[in-house]
Amino acid sequence: MDSTTSGPNHSARLTAEPPTCGLPWQMMHVDLAGVVTPCVYYRDPGGGGMGNANVASLEEIWNGMKFQELRSRHSAHELEDTPCGTCPYVRLHGRDALIFNFGHGFRREQGLCFVAPIPESFSLRYRERQDDVVVLEDGIPLPLPSSMHDDIRALGAGRYSVWKGYLYLSTLDGSDPSTNGRRYELRVGEDSIVMPKLDRNVESGRNLVLARQEWLEGRTILSAKPTKIGFLERPDCNIDCPACIQNPLRKRRVSHRPETRRDIIDMVPKLLELNWYGGEPYLLPGFRNFVREYNGAEHNPNFELSFMTNGTMITDQEVNHLKRLPGFNITVSIDSFTESTFDRLRPGAGFNRVMNNLSRLLAIQDWPVRRLTVAMIVGKTNICELAQNIACALDLGVRLMVNPIVFYPVSEQVNVFENFELQTIGWDDAISAAEEVTKEARRADRRAIRNIDPTGAVAELRALFEASKAAQRELVELEISLDDSDAGLAQMARPTLIVCKHRSAWNAVAYTEVDRAKGNTFTICIPKSCFDGPLHFGLMPDLFDTDAVIFPADCLIDACSSTHIRRSLLVPPFERTDQRKNVSYVEALKVTDPDQPARARPKAGPPYPKMRPAHWDRPALAPPKGMPFIALLASHIRGHRRQ
Repeated sequence: MDSTTSGPNHSARLTAEPPTCGLPWQMMHVDLAGVVTPCVYYRDPGGGGMGNANVASLEEIWNGMKFQELRSRHSAHELEDTPCGTCPYVRLHGRDALIFNFGHGFRREQGLCFVAPIPESFSLRYRERQDDVVVLEDGIPLPLPSSMHDDIRALGAGRYSVWKGYLYLSTLDGSDPSTNGRRYELRVGEDSIVMPKLDRNVESGRNLVLARQEWLEGRTILSAKPTKIGFLERPDCNIDCPACIQNPLRKRRVSHRPETRRDIIDMVPKLLELNWYGGEPYLLPGFRNFVREYNGAEHNPNFELSFMTNGTMITDQEVNHLKRLPGFNITVSIDSFTESTFDRLRPGAGFNRVMNNLSRLLAIQDWPVRRLTVAMIVGKTNICELAQNIACALDLGVRLMVNPIVFYPVSEQVNVFENFELQTIGWDDAISAAEEVTKEARRADRRAIRNIDPTGAVAELRALFEASKAAQRELVELEISLDDSDAGLAQMARPTLIVCKHRSAWNAVAYTEVDRAKGNTFTICIPKSCFDGPLHFGLMPDLFDTDAVIFPADCLIDACSSTHIRRSLLVPPFERTDQRKNVSYVEALKVTDPDQPARARPKAGPPYPKMRPAHWDRPALAPPKGMPFIALLASHIRGHRRQ
């Protein structure tokens, strides 16, 4: 049976309400190994996702059996035993964050009222003159400005309100402004701006309208094509972040078949958004050429290019290319606004260089069409700076996406510990301070928190901390004696003993780093609650290399009533291999950042730097105000805007 017709064939919704998530009807995310999922957060226990782009075409996968089954489950609101049932994005940002994405235009708020974000540049110019803003419908002023929102919802008839960066609007005839074909314009004196709106007369607009209709009907076999594509092309990078989850992937040298990128580029006329990932995307020739040569704004004014960058290669020239795009959604990875912590977590990036490049992007951001976000991973090294970093982002007016580290590396995970009491010093106060900062930001309606609110991520950190604290009350001690007769430990970069599930370092539940100066016997403290299934212990020659774990023959640890277990492990002979710099894996080495001219392939570098929690060697947390480079950044931003 053909894959496009097999599986469930529901042609209408199974419940009265549409699915709460629109992504199975909108998005394909293609990861580094070609595995296709409905979003980047989808964690398939079997690892196969919806299919593999190295085996089947994207079109075959889009209406394949697995996508059909997932759409059917969403339509029936039966997600309990699916990866979507425990969606981490929903935990962090709320269920409404994944409703069907219809672009940046109007959406029905309630009754006769529709709401849309006002371009931020215009909103900021007149934030003290909201009542002076006139709304025109096809050039004719609407009659009832500054109306109460309840009146807009109940009475309509052209009532509107400009409020906190949004336009609350009712049309004269009660029609939907996103579908009635009319032009809506905001004007103050001679200054005016057209409200962003989906262009339904182009291919991407027609495709999106069809996709939304099929989502509302709960169809599982779609006529519409994807409206969003996520494409992780290669993990190439020019810096060496020890906490980067892509570190184990680079040496595997996996790649896509050439047809995949070509097929994705061919889809652009139909797309609302293309998320193009690296590594560092500016090291990818295909990405760089696409940005520099894109000329499809006239044919697809709805299009938005999204990407995540380490911020090292954002020159004035690249900014000029970005300004030619119909829209963009750029995420810059910055794991601390404190220079010493930043340099520890992102070695090779250069704090001042990245901050200067961030100012270039801040100068041209104009939400919702030109979006800029800072992504910050939070681990053991920087958690005590959380409130300080959130406050800094608010002061800069940049949206901050906070992501707790829960998978890799084990030394930074906020849910796995070597010594809980020592490693969590100051965490309770730090999380409480972050809770207060976000609470105050919401009360003051800070504009940087309107679109991306870190409150959910802070709550997730609180939940992880409290769960870990409870789990640490009952521990089982695993004492491991190492036989290092062949002196293998001396050749290992950063030897670490771990206890994990499924014989996988990605599922670690406890660990301890091996310090040869402390002898040959080490103790790992395992939460008793982790014995809900078989556990295994092993030796990692390098804490950052999840692929090279040495498991002894008797590595299985069964649940038992004892609180103290003794085991031994023979350390095999080991030949030291220096950690290669990430840039050494880049195939197109002629592509370098502006400060580093083309050069020969780099030699092997030293192992990743050992990270230590910030509070071990730095005084107590400073107040989350007045960070010295904010004024400097503001000066840079003003300079870039003048240019």
